[in-house]
Amino acid sequence: MRLVILATLVALALGGCGSDKANTTAAKSSAPTPATGTATAATPTHRQFVADLNRLCRPLIAASDKIKSRAGDAPTTRQLTTGLRSTLRLQRQMIGGMTKLDAPPEDRRALRGLIAVQRKMQTLQESALTALDSGADTSGIGDATDRLRAKREGIVETIGARACRS
Repeated sequence: MRLVILATLVALALGGCGSDKANTTAAKSSAPTPATGTATAATPTHRQFVADLNRLCRPLIAASDKIKSRAGDAPTTRQLTTGLRSTLRLQRQMIGGMTKLDAPPEDRRALRGLIAVQRKMQTLQESALTALDSGADTSGIGDATDRLRAKREGIVETIGARACRS
């Protein structure tokens, strides 16, 4: 049962982002502005936006990897709750950073969708923490996590933010 709980919580922790050891900048570039033919200083290029988004995801990945390696195959409830609290803090920071990002016009809708999904993932993480603190079953959280992850994966694939994939 602890392994099921760990798998659920690791999935939640990694729900924010994923690891990508390869190049994390997209090959796309933003569309030129009508006046100058290039992106303006006020509006980032698609490539700049993706780099900023990837930068926001990396701390959560590092923390999640560290938590998984420390917990092993038989984590204690304390290890689970400590790890989840840590990833929740990083999740909040990541969402806060995403809300401050300036996206090029072609990426704004996708960014809004990504933020909405991340907030739902955060709510699931908070529910899992509450369940762990009270001794309740967390196994039902996995299905909701899987649905949100699939939705998020589609968004980050469209954007090209490789470090935000799980």
